[in-house]
Amino acid sequence: SHLAGIENSQSADMETNGPGATEKTAYFQPQNLQAWQAIKLRHPDAPMVAGGTDLVLQISTQYADMPQLIDITRIEELQHCELGQQHVTLGAGLSYSDVERKLEATLPRFVALLQQLGSPQIRNRGSLGGNIANASPVADTPPMLLALDAKLKLFDVSGSARELPLDEFYVAYKQTQLQPSEIIVSLSLPLAALADFHRFYKITKRYDDDIASVLGAFRFSLGPNHSIRDARIAYGGMAATPLRVPAAEQTLIGKSIRDPRSLDPAIAVLENTLQPIDDVRASSAYRRAMAVNLLRKAWLELGGAKLPSVHATPASSAGVQGA
Repeated sequence: SHLAGIENSQSADMETNGPGATEKTAYFQPQNLQAWQAIKLRHPDAPMVAGGTDLVLQISTQYADMPQLIDITRIEELQHCELGQQHVTLGAGLSYSDVERKLEATLPRFVALLQQLGSPQIRNRGSLGGNIANASPVADTPPMLLALDAKLKLFDVSGSARELPLDEFYVAYKQTQLQPSEIIVSLSLPLAALADFHRFYKITKRYDDDIASVLGAFRFSLGPNHSIRDARIAYGGMAATPLRVPAAEQTLIGKSIRDPRSLDPAIAVLENTLQPIDDVRASSAYRRAMAVNLLRKAWLELGGAKLPSVHATPASSAGVQGA
């Protein structure tokens, strides 16, 4: 297919892209949700594209036919970042580079792992909402966001909106609760979760610019006497979807971090329930062992242990031209 220009207008009257464009070849670029509604109503089957780091590959490598595309990168409601009294809200259209800059002080560990995501060029293009909606089981941000109790705000072409916890969003491999008529507007993270102890680990063959074999995300809230009040355990690369393990979390509630046996029931749950696949990145046995070991590592750090780590200084996207 050929793109005949760009519709870059808040007007709902413009359906095509200027001279030579037709209803069958069009690239739309709405500036707000109202304009998106108008375009989506007229072209309900047109795919939405943000950074295009995954979708464009379907065109270039799989020769997918996408004669109509809706570019959502200019929708103003998807670009907001707001710090409220109880939540931080991030627009789904923010690039990874945007998130790096906006969360560097609030979530330094989240940002540090983001800097392992692809190259600076990919981080300048790829969007937070795209990483969520693409529903890859090895995506970097969903396990971290699961551990932080993220909620999504979804907007429908009818004008209605709904909130959905991220741990209810993923249904099966590459399948989500997002309806064809909906768009992810933003996600919110509770400040209380951000204040808890949390750790994110990514296992890859290369430190930078590589897809995770396993990604572990952990959050622990402490109560009296060094006991666990709440816990979150989430993984990427362990199932057909980004995965939270509530059964393992529940075994830790009320347990003391000073008792070396406290972690044993959670480890047993992981060993008995996780069924990862074998593929080119890792075997099933390796993934399961890493899931257990990453939990152990987070638990040791929670208890104050100083553990060795791989040190590197990833190139920050914030300083790259065009970020």
